[in-house]
Amino acid sequence: RITKHVGFGTISIRSYQQTVGDNPAVSYGFPIQLDWEFVQEEHIEVDAYEYQKGPIRRRQSQLTMSYYKRKNVLMTEYGIDKEELAQARKDVDRIKFRRGVTCALLPIMKVEDVLESAGRKAKRVLGRKRKE
Repeated sequence: RITKHVGFGTISIRSYQQTVGDNPAVSYGFPIQLDWEFVQEEHIEVDAYEYQKGPIRRRQSQLTMSYYKRKNVLMTEYGIDKEELAQARKDVDRIKFRRGVTCALLPIMKVEDVLESAGRKAKRVLGRKRKE
């Protein structure tokens, strides 16, 4: 009988800078996201990581950033100017508007799909009658 064993040794933890994002799910203002390049990488044993991390998970309120906190982090820590933040906010507002239009038009799109399907079926039926 073969016994299976899985083991873990070390964890690599990378630290990334942050930048202005493009995700429209932000409640107000501009989103913040991780940049592509990582700044540092740390290697730590799994057991040491689990011990440091502790059993308590963070609450949702601890994971979200307010508009002012995002603005402060991006401007002071990463040197992003007000113009870039304003442009990001406009882009997010545009995406939100387009998503709203799509949601508003969904019922109409369903009717259009039904009509197109009925048209295809009618063509098939009429095509069969012509062949007979």
